[in-house]
Amino acid sequence: LDLYCWHMGVKLTSVANSTTLANLAQVFVVAGAWLLFRETPRRLFLVGLALALGGVWAMAAAKGGGGQGASPFWGDIVSLGAAVWYAGYILVVHRARADLGPLRIMIWTSLISAPLLLAASLGTHERFLPVSAVGWLACLALGVVHAVSQGAIAWALGRVPAATASVVMLLQPVFAALLGWLILAEALVPMQAAGGLAALAGVALAQFAAARKPRAESA
Repeated sequence: LDLYCWHMGVKLTSVANSTTLANLAQVFVVAGAWLLFRETPRRLFLVGLALALGGVWAMAAAKGGGGQGASPFWGDIVSLGAAVWYAGYILVVHRARADLGPLRIMIWTSLISAPLLLAASLGTHERFLPVSAVGWLACLALGVVHAVSQGAIAWALGRVPAATASVVMLLQPVFAALLGWLILAEALVPMQAAGGLAALAGVALAQFAAARKPRAESA
């Protein structure tokens, strides 16, 4: 559902809106971890989260997105749904890591999600198979990258709080912009660079807050 909503959101609304709304997943993760797992966030952690989210928003707003899309209102709603479902995914994997290894989790989530995505693809009448060798190579590369990245997330969620892992994931648009500049020659405007620095600072602050040990209570 996260993947479906994400792709539909990009199609219906602007890239800026879909990116910003999808990254609200970190807010839902912090709230869910607090309510479900009693992982109470520190104030400094919340400051770092706000700074990182502000940086991501600045990057998305600066990039524009080439228009508002076919249906901005519904696109924004669907993109917000992607954030909710992605947050749910992170929380579920975090809980599953208490009993299962990352490889087993990845196998089961792939087996369950594949038929659901197949049904969604057939239901929307999209082209299912690539029509060229380049298309097949792109799908193969995407599958490898997806398996490695999601496997790394599953591994990390067994060792750090869900809220901490979700804030680190805010580095995704920062590295995407950097790689776009290095590989695809996509220019970085000053607002994007500033937003990237703010996101990095926010992640570092949140990590520092999560690593701090509670003060010893005075006798």
